[in-house]
Order: sequence, then structure tokens, then C-alpha cells
Amino acid sequence: MMELVHLTLVNWHSFTVEDIPVSGHVGVLGENASGKSTILDMIQVVLTGASGRYMNLNPVAGESRRRSGPRRTVQGYCLGARGEGDFRREACLTYVAISFRDADGVKPDLTVGLAMEARKTQPAETILGRFVVRGKILTTANFLREREGRQEFAQWEEVRQSLERECGNGFVNHRDSARDHIREYMRDLVPRSAPTSGNAAALAKAIVNGMTLNQGLSATDFVRNYILEESPMKVGELRESLKTYRQVNQTIKNMRERAKRLKVVKARAEDFRNFLNEHVEEDWISRKARYLAASAAMRALEEEVKEAEASLLAEREEINDLTTSINEANQDVHRIIKQIEAIKAKVGIDDLNKMAESHSFSAADCLKRISERVKHMQRIAAAAEVLGKGESSSRELAAHASAAAEAVKRGNTEATAVIEQAFLASLPVTAERIGRARSETEAALHTKNEEVDKLSRSIEAAASGSRDSHLGDHTRELMRLLRMAGMAPRALCDIIDLIDKDWGQAAEGLLGRDREAIFVDRDHIHTATTILRENRRDLRQASLVSLNKLERYKDPVESGWFPSLFRSDDQDAVAFMQRRYGNVRLARTMEEFNQPGRALMADGLYDDGLLRGTRLEEAFRLKIGKAAQEQLFLEQKRRLEVLREEIETLSQRRRILSEVDRSVALVTSPADGETVAGLLERAQQQERLAGEARSRLEAVDQGDLKRLYELEEKKKVQQAYVDARNVELNSIQKRQGAYQKQAETARKTLTGLTNQEGSRHLRNLARRMFQYSWRLTAAVPANRRYRERIAGKQIPSDPSAHYEALAGIHRAIGQRAEDRSKQAKDRMMEADRNVRAAMRSYFDVAPISSEVGAESDILKNILPWVEATLRDIEENELTRHEALAAEASERVSSIFRGEFVNSLHSRISKLKRDIDSLNHSLRNHTFHGERYSFSRTQVAQYAPILKAVEIYVTSEDALDLLFKGEIPEGSPHKPVLDEVKRILEDPDTDFDSFEDYRSFFVFEIHMENLDTGHKTRWETRRGTGSGAEQQVPLYVAIGASLASVYGTAEGRSGSQLGMALAVFDEAFAKLDGKNQRQMMSFYESLGLQVIVAAPPERRPSLLGYMHAIVEVDNIGNGQSETTVVQVKEKARKELQRINPELMDDEALRRMAAE
Repeated sequence: MMELVHLTLVNWHSFTVEDIPVSGHVGVLGENASGKSTILDMIQVVLTGASGRYMNLNPVAGESRRRSGPRRTVQGYCLGARGEGDFRREACLTYVAISFRDADGVKPDLTVGLAMEARKTQPAETILGRFVVRGKILTTANFLREREGRQEFAQWEEVRQSLERECGNGFVNHRDSARDHIREYMRDLVPRSAPTSGNAAALAKAIVNGMTLNQGLSATDFVRNYILEESPMKVGELRESLKTYRQVNQTIKNMRERAKRLKVVKARAEDFRNFLNEHVEEDWISRKARYLAASAAMRALEEEVKEAEASLLAEREEINDLTTSINEANQDVHRIIKQIEAIKAKVGIDDLNKMAESHSFSAADCLKRISERVKHMQRIAAAAEVLGKGESSSRELAAHASAAAEAVKRGNTEATAVIEQAFLASLPVTAERIGRARSETEAALHTKNEEVDKLSRSIEAAASGSRDSHLGDHTRELMRLLRMAGMAPRALCDIIDLIDKDWGQAAEGLLGRDREAIFVDRDHIHTATTILRENRRDLRQASLVSLNKLERYKDPVESGWFPSLFRSDDQDAVAFMQRRYGNVRLARTMEEFNQPGRALMADGLYDDGLLRGTRLEEAFRLKIGKAAQEQLFLEQKRRLEVLREEIETLSQRRRILSEVDRSVALVTSPADGETVAGLLERAQQQERLAGEARSRLEAVDQGDLKRLYELEEKKKVQQAYVDARNVELNSIQKRQGAYQKQAETARKTLTGLTNQEGSRHLRNLARRMFQYSWRLTAAVPANRRYRERIAGKQIPSDPSAHYEALAGIHRAIGQRAEDRSKQAKDRMMEADRNVRAAMRSYFDVAPISSEVGAESDILKNILPWVEATLRDIEENELTRHEALAAEASERVSSIFRGEFVNSLHSRISKLKRDIDSLNHSLRNHTFHGERYSFSRTQVAQYAPILKAVEIYVTSEDALDLLFKGEIPEGSPHKPVLDEVKRILEDPDTDFDSFEDYRSFFVFEIHMENLDTGHKTRWETRRGTGSGAEQQVPLYVAIGASLASVYGTAEGRSGSQLGMALAVFDEAFAKLDGKNQRQMMSFYESLGLQVIVAAPPERRPSLLGYMHAIVEVDNIGNGQSETTVVQVKEKARKELQRINPELMDDEALRRMAAE
């Protein structure tokens, strides 16, 4: 193997003249900004030939400078850049070289280097030479010359001539081509790879990868950026061809769309024409029907007048006959009435009847008043029994009321008077009791109503989203005033919460109104106090916490005391509880309760230090905490229902008591001033007088009564006859009036100047309208349709009914025709709108026409223009563009198949070879008992394109179908080609994304445990693994990539092996000692020579693996120098043995014991 053995730096950054001999694995150690990374960048610059295409200088330093300044450049390294515009050297010659020696001593030494010139005034360095020297290790001495006792930097021409003289053909210079420079040293350093341009690029990329490894990359990004060659495809011509193809096809599509929309316009214009013809024809029919209906209605009225006049003549004769009969009957009735009056005057019957009726009415009135008075007494007695609850006075009153009713029933006036006096004597006690009960009921009802109002306001506030609905009215009002003043008031019950619910009722019972104590911010206390003082008369039940008196109560709450029952985030609330209730003990037993001081038990028993009592709040009145407030809201709703029921009961009780109270007033002070006994006596007297009048009436002569009865019956019969004749006469007169009205109405209608049905004016108007329509319409087809509609109608023969029926038929035909005309007009207007909407839709895809527009006349302009334009598109334009589409299709098909697909196929084939080569390198090498491998998966977005490549390989002609119309159903590739066609023809497709073939795949790293066979994806381990588990796969992959390029993974030896550099900056940062040892062993199995730059604190871990340690020190004035320490094998083994990171637990215990 060709091993790196020497580094030469002349005027390179902070190094002026530096020779660094190395061997084996090399560790470059140094503080930040000491220059260790510049050594690695020098190796990168030399091996890439200073080509900007491959270099990525000082990536670690550059990462931190991306947002604050430019990255490092080769010119900056030559001039010793220290910052923006600050250089150590104004101008210089720079020589950098790295030398290799065959570890087996078979192949000659080899030096690869660069000669450059840089000036501060120039934008970039000038490459003087990219040289390869075979058979010689170059040092700084080869680039220095001693003149006049001092060393100077040799000019490149002088160095070049010297090397040509000394090495002859062993010196090769490719000054102008970095790629040729790489290919030149590849012949010796990478003999297994042909020195082609592609292999040279792959080698440069692999070398730089290790130095620029980004440890945060995914597997896909790692493979794309570090494994695969960047080789973008040229898609410009394909893009332009597709653009032309799309444009032509889009033009054809637009023309077809225009033709399609023109056909819609044509169809809708023809609909408009048909609906217009239908509207005109039905309008003609309706006008004719209105004229014929008006004529028939006029004739019907004329016949109606004739019939009414004939009926009036017949009715006059019948009225004359009836009038004569009625007059004769009325004379008979008058004669009978005179006879009846003479008999009544003789015997006085009318006076006796009136007398009997008057006395009977007076007696009935007295009995009615007696009944009402007794009912009042019974009502009072019933109330007395309820209110007296069995007292003797109540029982006596009830007995007197019952006895009074019984005495009245018997008609005993004396007993009634005695009982009534006894009732009145017992009444005052009951009356006072009734009045008191009524007052108590009124008071209870008032209290209940106030509670209902309060609950209703609270419930309404809660329902409207108010946060204060559980608080009292005065508290809510004060909080409202405080909020209006810009404060944030809080009630105690809202800012504390009860910890132990078993103490809830007792705790809230003790707090009482303090639960609604209001807190404000400390700087608002004085303003809040002023507001409370100004409204003190209206807010008597509101209270405000004196925050200025709580300063001393900031100690933590002690367990076992009343404040410990609560928790709060408000420190003022906690201090308030401490200040007001801090000395109240929580007693769980009577023994604890009996101890001195204030104490409270969970059942509400409370001792304030002197008096004992109960402090227990009702469960439905609890209001501390959200849960209690929600429960309070539910309890308030239930309590409201109960109160309403109680109010209903109290209202009924009040009504009953009011009625009883009114009965007491009526019984004690009757409006008529009479007693029940007096009324009873008067009723009996009136009954006696009525009886006497009836007795006198019965003593009248029976002969006179019989004669009076006969005359009354005769009068009734004669009066009934008169009434019957009058009814008949009224009926005839009504008919006569109806005939007269009918005739007058008909005449008025006939002669009126209104448009009333049947008038001559309406008939004349309808005739003129019909005659006008006759001139505008083709009458023959319309008249034929009218005859068809009237045919088969049944018409009565009676003249009046005949014309009425005929008018109805014409009206019905006219109405239906009018409806059809309106419908046709509506459809015509809709068709008009549809035509103009279709025209606007057409002009959405076509240029505006100067000949016609959306608002032009449909039949005169739009329809002829549409027919002509449609013929032009279908017969001329569409044919011409279809020919252009066929030509564009042939061209894009040729370019797509011949250039794009072929180029993509070659790149994908190389991609597969690169991944296979990488997996081949990893096949026989394991790390931690795991075998690593790479897999690839097609990106779904590009899957159709990749399938098209596969089709191209097996059937090249199949891709021709993409641009030749519809793909045949029988084609086995139809689904794939349809999808590819969709992508290519989609105007939103971004063809720039097709340039990078690497983006067609995603990649994954798999780790297979050789003992268990279990496989793990790196993406899974990245998400859950430690830092080492996330870094290891990247280092394994980059090592395998380098070994694949160098050809060292297969274990070859001799002339088949060249260099095997693996250069890392800040490598293995998250790997512990064991993982570092495994990684170095893995790299050694791959045949790699590892060069690592690291900070000094990594020295202990590196000494066990590195053959050479290069210490880089900053010696001041912007200068650096190196010290090289060779670590022999015995020293490395001993360092590994005593390294604690590499010891197992038993070894560590033994070391600790020693």
C-alpha cells in the first residue's frame, strides 16, 4: 500500500516553512485556530488539484461562519487570511505537497503537489503548477534557495527545472487541468481504477467526503451527496419540445372546447327561437279566446236582463193577491183583541197577576240573601276550624253555623235570631285569627317572591355566561363597579379551593359571608375603598379585604389548622385565611375539640373560645370551587321550582283567607243592615201576600175565564195566519229585489266603461287587441290549434246558460293559452340568458369578436355568426393544427426516447453499480457484530418515469405511443404510459427536478445482526439511538465508500494497492473509547490509513490507535509550528491496556483496588 509519509507546507496559512513526517494512522491535535484543520485542507487542495468543483475547505470552521462571513479559500490560505481583508502576507509563492511511500518497498516513492502564486490585489490565486514527482519525497528544502546567507522562496520556474533535471520523466506537470492532475497520480495511487475522467471525479469526491462529513444527514442525503456522482441531465431541449407539443395540443384542445361551446350556443339559440314562436302563437290564441269569451259573456248578460224582467212581471201579480189577504186577516185580529180587553177589565185579572208575581219575587230575593249570608257563616266556621286546630271557640262557631242553616231550613225565625246572635258573639276571636293568618301569609308570600327574584337574577346571570352568578347581588354590583374602574376584582370563593370535601359544609358555614370577600390588586385598594364608601347604603352586604393588613401573614400554612383545608395560587387569599382563621383548630374528636382555643369539627360544631354553636352551611348553598359553584347553579334551579310551587300554595291560601275575611265583614256589617232572622221573617210575609193574590185570582167567574181562553186561542190562530202570509210576502219581495238587482247589475255591467267581464267596452277592447294580434301572427296554424282545443265541448241549449258556458270554455282556453304563453316567455327569457351565458363562456376561451357580442341580437346576429364560426373551426383551423400536433409529437417522442430516457438509463445503471460496489465492500466486514448494507427505493413521484426506462430497455418502440394520441387498450404498458403521459403533458410539472437522477431514489442503511439475523434501519436508530449509534453508520458508510474507490476492501496486496487515505476533521466526537477502537479496527480491516484532526483533550483516546501524533501549536504573531511524535506498537498496546474507557468492569475494579 502507498502510505502517506510526508507533508510539505510553504507559505500555507499560519505555516511559513513546515515539514511534517508521518506514518500509519495520524492524529493531528491542536487548539482552536491553531491550524490543525488547515493541514487537512492542504491535503484536500493537493489531491483535488485546487479544483473548486470538488473542494469544500474547512467545513467545521465554515459552519460557524455561514451567517457571519465568507468561507475559507485557497487564496486566503496562501496569504494567511485572519479575517475579512486581514492577511499575514501581501503576496507570496505557496508550495504544498504530500508524499507517499510503498509499505512493501516495491513501488517508487511518489509526491503530489501544487505551486501557486497569490496577491492581495488579485481576486484569486494563480496555479503555477500541478505536479506529480515519481521516485522522490519532496521537502521544504526543494522549494527554498539560499542566497547571500539567507533562505528565500524559490521561483516556480527554478523549482520546475530542477525537478525535471533530477527526475526526468518522473516529473509530470498538469498546470491547466485539475482533472488531468488527478488522473496522473491515480496511475500510482489508485492502480485498480482506470484513470478516466469519471473515476477521477469519483476519487476526488470520496476524498473530500470524509473531511466534510455532515453528521446530521439522513441516509438518502448521505448517499446522494457522498456516494453518487453529481451528473445532471440536460433537459432543456426536451422541455422546449414538450412546451411546443403542449402548446399545439392546447391549441387543439382550445379549438375543440371553442367548438363545443359554440355548439352549446347554437343549441340554446335554437331553443330561444322555438320558445319565441310558441310564445307568439299562444299569445294569439289567448287574445282570440279573450275576445270570444267577452262576446259570449256580453250575450249572456243580455239574456239575463230579459229573463229578470219577465220574472219581475210575474212577481208583481202575486204580491197584490197576498197583500189583500193579509189586510183582511189583520182586521179580524183587531176585533178579537177588543173583545179580550173588555173581559179583562170586567174581572181585574191583570192586577191580581202582577200582585202575585211581585210578592213572589220579593220572597225569592230574601231567601237568596239568606242563603248567601248562611254560606258566609259556614265559610267562616270552616276557616275557624282549620286555624283553631280543635279549640272550643272554633267548634262552637262551627256548631252555630250548622244550627243557623238548619233553623233557616225549618223556617224558625226565633231560633234563627238566637243562633245568629250567638254566632256573632263568638266571631271576634276567629276574625282576629283570620286577619293574623292572612297577614302571615302575605309576609311569607313577599319573602318567597323576593327569594325567587334573587334566584332568577342569579340563574339568568349564569345562563348568560356571567362568572359571578353564584355571588350575592351586592357583591356582584360592587365587582361591576370595580371592573368599570379598571380593576380586576376577585371573590374569595373563586380564588381558593377546598382540599378535603368532608369538611365542605362546616368550612363554608364558618366562613359565611367571608366567602364573598372581594380582593383587588394592592395598588387599587384605596380607590376600591372609596367606591365602596360612596355606595355603602346600596351595598350593605358587600365587603372588601384590607390588603394592607396582611403583610405579616406570609408564613406557610400549618397542617391541622383551618387554613390548611384550602389551597390557592393567590398569596393574598392565603394571608387572609391566616389572618382571620389562622387560630381555628381542626378537631376530629371531642377530646381535641375540648382543648383551649377556637376549634371546628367536620359536623359543624364550633367553639369560638367562649361560645359553642353550629356552623354548617346547607349542601345546596356551597360556593367554594368550580364544582361547588356548578352544583350551586343546579341547586338554585331546583330551589326555584320548589319556591314557585310554595308561592302557588301561598297564593291560594291568601285568596281563601281574603274571601273569608270578606265574609266576616259581610256577616258583621251587612250592607242591607238586616239580620238573617229579619230576612227570613220578611220572606215568610211576602209568601203569605202572594198566596192571598193567587186565592183571589182563583175566585174569578169560570164562564168569563173560559170565554177569555177561547178568544186568546182564536187570536193566536189568526195571528199565525197573518205571520205566514207576511213571510210569504217577504220571500216574494226578496225575489223581486233580487230580480231587480240582477237586471240593474247586468245593465250596469253592459253599459259600463270598465274592463268588467260581460261589458260591451271589454268586448270592444278585446276585439281590437285580437285584430292587432291577427296582423302580427300567422293566423292559419294558430286558428287550427284553437279549433282543436274547442272541439268536443258540451254546451247547454238554454240561451243564458248557453252563452255562460260558451264564455267559460273560451275563458278556460284563453287562460291555458296565457299560462302557456307565460311559460314559453319564461323559457324564452331563460334561453336568452343561457345563450348570452354560453357566449360569455365561449369568449372565456376565445378572443373577443368585433362582429358579435354576448349582448347582440340572438336571431339576427348571434345564431348566423355561430353557424359560420363553427364551420370555419371544424373544416379549416382544427385540421391545420392537428397536422402541426402530429409533427410536434414525432419530435418530442424522438427527444424523450433518444436523449432523456437513454441518459437516465445510463446514470441509473451507474447508480446501481455504485451501490452494489459499496455493498460488496461491506459484505465481508462487520462492525459490532453487524453487517451493513445500502438499499434504494424509487420515489413515488418518479416511479412512472423509472418504469418507462425499464420499458425502453425491453421495448424501445413502446415509448413512441406516448405522443401518438390515445394508447391502445391492448398495450401491456398502457397503465405506465398513461401515467407518464399525464406527467409530461401536465403544465405544472417541474422538469428541473428531472435533471438530478439521484433524486429519483431514496436510500436506507440496514444493519443486520449476524448472531440473531435481526435487521434494523438507520432511520429507526437515528430517532431513538444514542449519539454514537447515530454516528457509527455514517463512518462505516464513508469508510466503505473510500475502500470501494481505493480497492482495499477485497484485501488485495502488492502492485494492486495504492493509497488509502481516510481524512476526518473532528472525527468520532460522539463515540466512546470502545466504539472508537471498533471503528479503527473496522477501518484497518478495510485497509485504510486514517488521518484525524481533533482537539488536545482527545489525545488519550487517540494515542492507543495512532502511529503518529502531530501536535500543532500557535507560537504567536499568527505563526504555527508542528511537533511529530511517533507512537510505536508496544506503546500503543500499553496505552490501550491502561485506558479506562476500554476496560471491562472487572479490570476497573482491580485498578481501583490497586
